Amino acid sequence: MANEAIYELTQEAALNAADRFPVQQTDAATRATSATFALLGGLENNEISTNGNVTAVVGVLDVWDISGFTASDKTWTLPSSAQVGERCGFHIETGDDEFEVDIHTADDTDQINGVDGNYSTNAWSKAFITGENVIFRCVNATNPDWIVEHDGRIPCRGKIFLNAEQTGIASGSFVAVDGTLATAFDVGDLADLTNDQMVLRRAGDYFIAFAVTTTTKNVAADGFTRSQVTSGGGGISPAVFVPVVAQGAAAFFSEVPDVAAGTGITLDGFVSAWEGGGTGSWIAGANLTFVLVEERLP
Repeated sequence: MANEAIYELTQEAALNAADRFPVQQTDAATRATSATFALLGGLENNEISTNGNVTAVVGVLDVWDISGFTASDKTWTLPSSAQVGERCGFHIETGDDEFEVDIHTADDTDQINGVDGNYSTNAWSKAFITGENVIFRCVNATNPDWIVEHDGRIPCRGKIFLNAEQTGIASGSFVAVDGTLATAFDVGDLADLTNDQMVLRRAGDYFIAFAVTTTTKNVAADGFTRSQVTSGGGGISPAVFVPVVAQGAAAFFSEVPDVAAGTGITLDGFVSAWEGGGTGSWIAGANLTFVLVEERLP
């Protein structure tokens, strides 16, 4: 063909970090090592479905089916040695609705994103949703220290609501919304309908919105309605959530920082007095009596 130049690509003795056009050989005798390939921007896939802990290897992306996890969470631990620029990571090919992958460093002195968080002892974060992935790059070979080069964690978000009227609500004290609950949406398998709660599976910051709405009989003319979300394991302070309204509905929302993993969020409503005395009801509906949570990933 006219004006066409054809170039022959030849294999050099060794690839190095300065190369900009790597070709990965399939021949084990001549291909670049995983570590070298990682420096050039590539990661080799390692398909795994183990029900055990995994230690990362530089140059490798662990593609993990965790749907078979049993008994407990598992750990994915960054390498104990790496050169500056070397990379590794994982991808959750199939997630799990109960157990998680805890992300650790090899030693408590190893940093992630410049933070010394004792990440060998305390997990930096968790992953459990299908499609989540994180890639790390070594920035200090001494410890080693790492930065998150790609954060593919997926924010958890979910909403549960009262699906049938809850009757027999007494006045003068908080009453749990624990009737027939249903799920509006659930990314991350947060809904625990058996225990009438949303379980926040990953530590961090969350947006929480909630409401309780009365029906059947009105709140007394001089009365008020309140709603709150609480946590049996602490972490959420009921004192924050005490909006007061004269009639019908009590709704509130808030940004809640530093929530611990495993925190269960339950909904309560309060009526100071029902019109004519006796008891009343919480009304059903996805936007009437509900709890909504959204994770705020950094």
